[in-house]
Amino acid sequence: MEIEETPELKERNIYGVLSGMVKSEAREKFPDLVEAVKDFKNTIDMAESYEAAQERMLTGFKKVLRSKEKIVAVVTHGGTIKSIFRKLIGKEVSRIVDCGYAELEWNGRNLDLLRSDGIEMAPVQ
Repeated sequence: MEIEETPELKERNIYGVLSGMVKSEAREKFPDLVEAVKDFKNTIDMAESYEAAQERMLTGFKKVLRSKEKIVAVVTHGGTIKSIFRKLIGKEVSRIVDCGYAELEWNGRNLDLLRSDGIEMAPVQ
């Protein structure tokens, strides 16, 4: 299968002005901002907002769903995976290990989670 890049599925820039700093430097120079980015819905200077990122990611994933291929693989980052699960599957992800995966099925109307490994769901509140 041919590899196709979907830029809309890139990770969100949540770190904005903190980008390029090691964590210890960011904590020392901008402790309030480091604390703020712990909540994924917060947006700091020069960062992409949660809402804009989620809209972008969902647009990109919907492009994938329109593929003419019967089976596709999407390789992306945790934030993108969490957004897809939250908005299209209705599940909250608490943790994703490196190389975790999910097998999803699209029936033209709904996206169903068939199986996953390395993706932990948050408890239902």
